Amino acid sequence: MNELIQLKPEISINKFDTAEKNSYLISFNNRNWKVSSIVYFICCQIKDTPATAQQLIEKKINDTPLNEKCVNDVLEFLTNNGMLIGTEAQKRPEKRNRYLWARITILPAKVVEKFHFLSVFFKTPFFIAMGVICLAFFGLIMLTHSSSEVSATIQALKFNDLIPFFIIVFLIGLFHEFGHSSALMHYNETPRRIGVAVYFIMPVLFSDVTNAWKLKKWQRCIVDLGGIYFQLMLSFILFIANYFWLKIPLLETAIIFSMLEVINNLNPFIRMDGFWLVCDALGITSPLAFLFAFITNPFRKNKNLQFQSFSTKYKIVIYTYAIATIVFLTYFFSVLVNSTRLAITYVAGDIQKLIYENDTISFTFGNAAEYLSKRFTTFIILFFMIRLVIKGISALIKLFFGAKNGTSNK
Repeated sequence: MNELIQLKPEISINKFDTAEKNSYLISFNNRNWKVSSIVYFICCQIKDTPATAQQLIEKKINDTPLNEKCVNDVLEFLTNNGMLIGTEAQKRPEKRNRYLWARITILPAKVVEKFHFLSVFFKTPFFIAMGVICLAFFGLIMLTHSSSEVSATIQALKFNDLIPFFIIVFLIGLFHEFGHSSALMHYNETPRRIGVAVYFIMPVLFSDVTNAWKLKKWQRCIVDLGGIYFQLMLSFILFIANYFWLKIPLLETAIIFSMLEVINNLNPFIRMDGFWLVCDALGITSPLAFLFAFITNPFRKNKNLQFQSFSTKYKIVIYTYAIATIVFLTYFFSVLVNSTRLAITYVAGDIQKLIYENDTISFTFGNAAEYLSKRFTTFIILFFMIRLVIKGISALIKLFFGAKNGTSNK
């Protein structure tokens, strides 16, 4: 109780700009913690001046003294994460994003930081002017090219054209990720790696911009939009160059396909750019938990007074988003179930054909490549569902044996 306690100097403590009042952010060692006003208060007390636990207990927050348990809980949290001078963080398994898996780093953080010069595109005059041009270009492409037309064009591509097509799409997508990182650097925060992963069943590129949590709400919105902004800007430049000079049909197809990807990125119901834009615009960090608490608040004994203080317009937006999210998730999972059923049907048919028509099938590299390209999505869906089932069974086993042995899974 008499030992002096002090935070490490490299720790930053800031007000967290969200819809929730008295919300704060502690940042240390490339990690961020959203904390309460009590944790914030205690951290501020020991940020620059050492104090004992007993001295902290005697402090008052809003004329209310801190109790011993409260102080000890906060000090335990700080100690376990190595935030106090003389302590080291406890080694724990890295917390995996259950939505994003099979992550592979393409560009480490040190390489991404070398592209700081790209942040010049976020200077206000240029950003506004180019943003208007990009929106006009996007609207033109959407009006003059239907998704069915683009899909038919892509399916008509020869096998030799698929590799350069996807290389172009990949490079545009990579520039998209630089958009997020550059926006973050524009606000003097450090980006992390850029990589490739699988989101549910979709292969995606990602940019780790965790430090965006330190920014103000509207700045986080710019980081969210930064990827689409860069994607539209590069697509516009390539489209003009191709229209007047290069005249490569494959490049035009890749650019238009990239434009359709923008629509997918704007989806506000799954964890893509549109989702994070909604989160930051509404000032929430965990949408589903927030929506559930908000909707059930009128039926609770201990009501959240902050929810009641929201304006009518704000409440309408939240209720609308909640209903739309429920509808989308219902649709998404129905598509997933139907896709799995079709994938099983396709593979079962292929196996049956292989068994009964083996003599009439010619096994060549070209045939194998054509078959794999045709069934690529099918195999990804099956792999995802098998992985999901295995993880579910594993969770049930842990739950059963944990309960049987009297252990907790919290």
